[in-house]
Amino acid sequence: MWIKARCHFSDFTGRVGFVEQPTPTEPFREAVMEKKPNRVRQQMAMDAGMISLWEQGMKRVLAGDTTFEEVINAVSEDQM
Repeated sequence: MWIKARCHFSDFTGRVGFVEQPTPTEPFREAVMEKKPNRVRQQMAMDAGMISLWEQGMKRVLAGDTTFEEVINAVSEDQM
């Protein structure tokens, strides 16, 4: 997922990437192998400490690195 990053010295420049990176635990691997729904795997990963795209985006908004609109455009509705 890419969002525009605001340069503090000028207008928008470049992009900042952020991804959901689950910890590959054995239960998570089993869920992948069993082809469990994405929502189930995402919840398992978040329970293990993964930070969602929405949370990462909001942290970047609060830090002034991007805008709320950019996060809305980058993150799918079911992840909000």
